[in-house]
Amino acid sequence: MWRRAHSSLWEIPPLLGFATICGLAGGLLDSVWRLTLQSVAPRGHLITLHRDFAWLDPLVCAVLFPICALVVYLPFAAWPKLASKISARVCIGLGLAPVFMQSIPGIYEEAWLVFCLGLASLVAPRIESALGTRRRRTATAAGLLVAVGCVAGVRFARDWKGRRDESARALPAASALNVLLIVLDTVRADGVSEPASPRMVTPALASLASRGVRFRNARATAPWTLASHASLLTGRLPSEVGTDWMTPLARPSPALAEELGAQGYRTAGFVANAGYCNRHTGLASGFTHYEDYPLHLGGIVRSSELVQRFLISASELSESIHDWAAAWVFDPERKSAATINAQFLGWLDRRDSSNRPFFAFLNYLDAHAPYQLPRGASPRMPILEDPTRLERLITLWPTLDRSTLDPRMISLARASYDNCIAELDHQLGRLFDALKRRGLLERTIVIVTSDHGEGFGEHGLFDHGDSLYDSEIRVPLIIVPPGGLARPIVIDEPVSLRDIPATIHELVSPGSDSRLPGRSLARFWKSDASDGGDEEPAISELASPNPTDPNCGRSPATSGPLVSLAQGRFVYIRNERTQSEQFFDVVDDPRQLSNRAADPRFQDVLSRFRAWSVVQLPRARLTRVVSAQRPPGLE
Repeated sequence: MWRRAHSSLWEIPPLLGFATICGLAGGLLDSVWRLTLQSVAPRGHLITLHRDFAWLDPLVCAVLFPICALVVYLPFAAWPKLASKISARVCIGLGLAPVFMQSIPGIYEEAWLVFCLGLASLVAPRIESALGTRRRRTATAAGLLVAVGCVAGVRFARDWKGRRDESARALPAASALNVLLIVLDTVRADGVSEPASPRMVTPALASLASRGVRFRNARATAPWTLASHASLLTGRLPSEVGTDWMTPLARPSPALAEELGAQGYRTAGFVANAGYCNRHTGLASGFTHYEDYPLHLGGIVRSSELVQRFLISASELSESIHDWAAAWVFDPERKSAATINAQFLGWLDRRDSSNRPFFAFLNYLDAHAPYQLPRGASPRMPILEDPTRLERLITLWPTLDRSTLDPRMISLARASYDNCIAELDHQLGRLFDALKRRGLLERTIVIVTSDHGEGFGEHGLFDHGDSLYDSEIRVPLIIVPPGGLARPIVIDEPVSLRDIPATIHELVSPGSDSRLPGRSLARFWKSDASDGGDEEPAISELASPNPTDPNCGRSPATSGPLVSLAQGRFVYIRNERTQSEQFFDVVDDPRQLSNRAADPRFQDVLSRFRAWSVVQLPRARLTRVVSAQRPPGLE
């Protein structure tokens, strides 16, 4: 008995060393394969991890694989040789599994694990023979660690080179203006209070609008984050940059940050919606400094594809695992407005002493579901409801079929959403005060908008990414020149957010040529010809419905891609597959309840929309197969 126990203990150190090698090799293979897939076959392979995942993944696996090997070994410890053999094959199988899981999605993870264990049993003898001596194992582990170090070194070297190149660019003229682009993720147009509203939810934004230009009918190019942000930062429609759900942008040429960087601007982005705004999406193109995922212990562990899939699968089976994983891994990845402010202001304070202007992009996620205030924040708008009942509703909100809810519960969710916007507005007020104290507002163009809206039962739809109705497409837009205007300007004409890059270029480089598409919105306040008579329609697109299916199959995009055109008082929506049409007069029918497509009185204007769409919108670019995936998280 003593000899058997001694033999079992003697087998453990080489097994743990073998498992560590498998972890390092498997993690490197996982990282390289993920990067390869996103580069070679990007559709459906958007990476939603911290930028350091490529070198953190091998280190995480190097810790986890020995633990897994020990867990497998112990039940068979009475038979040391058999236990070592089984544990080694499990480690090899775990190292191979992520490649197959990512390459052919849609197959159960358990099936791939079984397949990879079988494959491991075939290749294990050769691997064990190659690593048969202690010297070989040590040399292999050292070589793998060097490879991990090289991956990390390349990442940090790129950052250093970007900062060096930025500092080496010629300074713009001393009169060059700073640009601050603020995107309030998921804030619909009526989520921001009118300046004279009796129920003031957003006093800071109302004060800002009183010194600038407010667009009452600004329209996003898409009802979901990545596609809309792509237009905001490139001036192109989502279909032109090739993005879909879980598919990164095709390399935009050029991007706004690249243009301003080439002019000598210091560029930085700070995003709270890390899933759909992280640097792997392509939105970081041209930014020298870009902060997306915060680096915390849970996020480091999630760098491993195996850990990520295990957490999601286990969370679907157990509510307690769901709550634990949410609190430890996924919730810390959601940054509050206060955190975004602190990151941005910290970056400002760390700048060198040169007078180089900056372009900063800030994305805030506070209004996004589940409509919960940041920890420690108090409600700023009264909610006459039991707090426990509200908390339960908001917790269950993503999983409910909201079409069956009592209207009072929908009103309660909307009130919680407004409270999140009110808290966000408070933090924006603090940001503007901090910039004013630093003397920067007098030299900064401030643009505040949103990427899309949010449905609360309009047309029977909730959430976003499922339609092109105004509840999801119409967003706030405020542009304030340095120092503000003597009196506010209000524009009622529909305008597209895709014109934001061209607008910024004209404001910072008036009269110069631009490679950015679109027309500057400055035409509305720099001339008297702002009646919209020669305006082209504002275009919005939706290639496929939200893959999280918040409306249980009721999305209008389920039957085919959607496109909408808005001009003057009219909005036209067409399904590109079924050719069904909707036509609304939003002045007489702001809730878009009456489809006028068959009304004889509107046929002349409707025919103009049809003709314009045929010329300008080739249907082929919208009718493509998309991947029904979503960023990892505990929805």
